[in-house]
Amino acid sequence: MTVQSSGNPLPAAIIIGSGGRQPPTQIIEDDASNVETDGVFDPDNDGIDFYEALEGMLVQVNDAVAVGATTAFGEIAVLVDGGAGASLRTPRGGIVIQANDFNPERVILDDVITPNPPDVLVGDSSPARSWGR
Repeated sequence: MTVQSSGNPLPAAIIIGSGGRQPPTQIIEDDASNVETDGVFDPDNDGIDFYEALEGMLVQVNDAVAVGATTAFGEIAVLVDGGAGASLRTPRGGIVIQANDFNPERVILDDVITPNPPDVLVGDSSPARSWGR
């Protein structure tokens, strides 16, 4: 293997939410029942395809609001844009799973991207930007 180039600037982050790409808010996958079969790639409507389309890219979320506490694995489930446009919310700031909606708009911030994640609770927010890939 030969290194062709190094030290290049990163491209601009893809914004998830307002001013960027809007995640689906209801459907996780409705085109195929098996990932091994040919299905329709539909990132505009299917949450799994939306996030697959962003895999390996630098992304940015603005005004993240936690919909769950920090997990033992250092993961934090958030909604972008303070939860604007999200499905049914709980009084404390969580998001409700419904029979036809498993909330694909949740973005999982992982401790791989945030090495020392804060201990957050439902409803905690971060008005700053968060980046990751």
